[in-house]
Amino acid sequence: MTAKLFFFLFLCPLAFGSMESANQTIRESRVKLDGGQSLTGDEWMALGAALHERGEYILAVEAFTVASVLDPGLAEQASLEIKNSKAAISGQRVVAQIESYAAELESVGEQLRRETEIVSQAAQRVQTTPAERPLTGSIGLTLGYGTSLDGRNRDLFLPGPTESDDTFIDLELYLAYRLYQKNGYSLTPFVSFATRNHFDATTLDYDSLTAALSGSYLDQTKALIHTLDLGTSQLWFDSEYFSNALFANYQVVHRLSDTQALGAVARLDWADYQTLTGVNDRDGEIYSGSLFYQHSFSRLTANLSVNFGHQTTEGTEYENSFIGISPSLSAQLPYDISGRLFFSYTHAPYEKASGFLTNGDPRSDDRLRTGLSLSKELVENWRLSLSYTYSEQDSNVTLFTYDQHLFTSKLVYSF
Repeated sequence: MTAKLFFFLFLCPLAFGSMESANQTIRESRVKLDGGQSLTGDEWMALGAALHERGEYILAVEAFTVASVLDPGLAEQASLEIKNSKAAISGQRVVAQIESYAAELESVGEQLRRETEIVSQAAQRVQTTPAERPLTGSIGLTLGYGTSLDGRNRDLFLPGPTESDDTFIDLELYLAYRLYQKNGYSLTPFVSFATRNHFDATTLDYDSLTAALSGSYLDQTKALIHTLDLGTSQLWFDSEYFSNALFANYQVVHRLSDTQALGAVARLDWADYQTLTGVNDRDGEIYSGSLFYQHSFSRLTANLSVNFGHQTTEGTEYENSFIGISPSLSAQLPYDISGRLFFSYTHAPYEKASGFLTNGDPRSDDRLRTGLSLSKELVENWRLSLSYTYSEQDSNVTLFTYDQHLFTSKLVYSF
């Protein structure tokens, strides 16, 4: 009996889940083994079936393997069961792999928010452009290189940590068109498309598409700017995994003075995550918000934001909250170079988590990110940016623990 299977049978609590029959089989096996008795090949097969039913697929494979060793007559049946459990593992591996790329995406929901927030800013820019220029947008090309030391081993049967490096290229397109602007009101539809391709064939590529309608109102008497974005986003990882999402994003900014601003953001995402095989399809909601303060000096701008939210994923019964703080400092440097120094810390406890990865224990992550970026306008409408980001996540689940160094260069044409 392997160490992991022994740990599961003797140390993990058994009173969770609704599959009483599977739990009963596991309890009976535990009693026999605890009493010094041996299990027959058929009993190991029954135990493997119970573990599979409970979603403990790796442990199920181990139980079926023990059965085939004890009773060669069960080898053919055990082989079929092992294939079924490994097929279920492959589906969970997709989910685990996507979540483990937190250094790049943090989560599917955050990736969608990032895309829509960036393009929403483009929509707000078009609302302030002259009337003869109702269409604005940008095209960006990014080359990135990252190195990681983490526990997200690509083969879940092997222990971590592993070292890896990754080179990727991004292409991004943003378009916004002002339909209406009068008496402080404006209405602007916008669309964005982004694609990431990795030179490492084992890393998932992705494409995203976002389309939304942005409405804003400027209340000059109270120095308030209200913005509401309603839209949809799609995200595809290779041809294996994709998501559809609807979102509503509301932002209010209060100009306290010429140098100070205070604001708040509230956001709701409804997402449907799917695999082409139908394994581990899931849907959920993300409720998030932030409070931020900005203070500008002669050549410096200081920002501070507090971010919080709650995510529920029904298909895998994941449920977690998060709260964090993100200070940053922007500066106008010599030679018309703009610089930005940033830092963020997020605590994300999971109220529910898959027993496949945690053996029933609540998962808890602490994420830290810091970095520096420099940008300069080369010629009219062309800007080059260089950045370095260090990301670290400490989790009680080894699979989600990592350190990453990321270097990027980005060339953007705006019109």
